[in-house]
Order: sequence, then structure tokens, then C-alpha cells
Amino acid sequence: MNPLQLLPQQVAEVMPFIEEILSGINAIICDLQPHQVHTFYEAVGYMIQAQADVQVQERLIEKLMSLPNQVWDRIINNATHSVDTLKDPECVKQLGNILKTNVRSCQAIGHPFVTQLGRIYLDMLNVYQVLSENISS
Repeated sequence: MNPLQLLPQQVAEVMPFIEEILSGINAIICDLQPHQVHTFYEAVGYMIQAQADVQVQERLIEKLMSLPNQVWDRIINNATHSVDTLKDPECVKQLGNILKTNVRSCQAIGHPFVTQLGRIYLDMLNVYQVLSENISS
């Protein structure tokens, strides 16, 4: 199937297939292993990359990254209250998975993903610094 056929709304569809995927993303990925989630995000990223309209592409990227961004924001918010949050192995694991999801999405989408990277960049540097200090001590 041509990926461009996944973007526009088809006859008898309520919404374009990509919108349907993004609307139900929580239900789609809830039972997947982390490596499967990363592959899913990469696949959807290729569909988004095929979108010619830059504004639509940006909106789709925002929708795609909504769930990882919510978890990221929660972790960063908790870390601003207590840096010890970042010492929790489960937290570090979640951060690693979120970063892997971003990498796989970015590889598929390419340059338009820069907006998402800009969203997490400073937090990512701060997290890296804290984790480096934790490892060193």
C-alpha cells in the first residue's frame, strides 16, 4: 500500500487512517513491549513523513508524541521537586524508553521532527547531567 493513501480520508472513512491511528494510540500500544512500541512509532513516523502539508505534519507529530510527552513532563516535573526521582531505576527506564521512541520517530520523520526535539532538548540536557552525576558518585 502506498503510504500516501494512509493520509487523506478515503471513501467511507469517518477520518483519515493516520488520524484514526493517532486517536487510538493508547489502546494500540498498551499491550506492546517497549521495542514494539518503538517500532510502531517509527512506522507511524513514516506515514507522517509522507504528509506534504507542513502544518498538518506538525499537528500529526504533536499528536504522535502526546503520550511520551505527558510521561516526560510528569517525570521532569517530579524531578524539579526532587532530583532523587531520577535515581529511581523505573524512572530511568521510562526516560530511556521515551528517548528511544523519540529517536525512532525522528529517524522516520526527519527534519520536521525538530519541533519535538526542541521541546525536550533542555530537559534532556539537564537529565543527562543529573544522571551523569549519579553515575559518577
